[in-house]
Amino acid sequence: MDFASGPRETANSAEALLSRTLLLSHPAGLGHDMGRGHPERPDRLRAIERVLENERFQPLIREQAPFGDRAAIVRVHPEAYFAAIERAAPKEGIVQLDADTAMNAGTWAAVMHGVGGATRAVDEVMKRYLTEHQGIDAWRINAWRDRNPRRFEHLRASFRLADDFQSELIALAGELRGTEDVNAASHV
Repeated sequence: MDFASGPRETANSAEALLSRTLLLSHPAGLGHDMGRGHPERPDRLRAIERVLENERFQPLIREQAPFGDRAAIVRVHPEAYFAAIERAAPKEGIVQLDADTAMNAGTWAAVMHGVGGATRAVDEVMKRYLTEHQGIDAWRINAWRDRNPRRFEHLRASFRLADDFQSELIALAGELRGTEDVNAASHV
């Protein structure tokens, strides 16, 4: 390899990586506006969006983050905490929750799309690991997830903790390889 081809290969590698990278966002994030000068403001998101408009980032797979699921939140936070935050969400104006946490009328939608985006990102990482590193068909993963929601949630929690994520996925891959009675109708 000569010097001239090195940067091109590096650029191609970066483009290949970006073309497999999912960027989840949602316009609701702009609704969490705590006022001029506050660090949590829409201008920060707009600045990130401007950078990501650069030609270099065009290969990114861009999708809107779905609205989050209450179940995803109460897996990691007490139900009472979630309910209190939900009740505190104002219809208008700004509500101060504690010394440095506030919500406005757009905060709840921003939070819930953030939860939905994070959950979707974890799902995609899990699927990619199983398909690319363990050779499991995506349809088989989806069918298993639909039949085993509690175990799937355990995997999500394991991923967040990261300590036993890979061993859990390897065990799942072995289980899926040995499972031949998966409903073939799930294969689309």
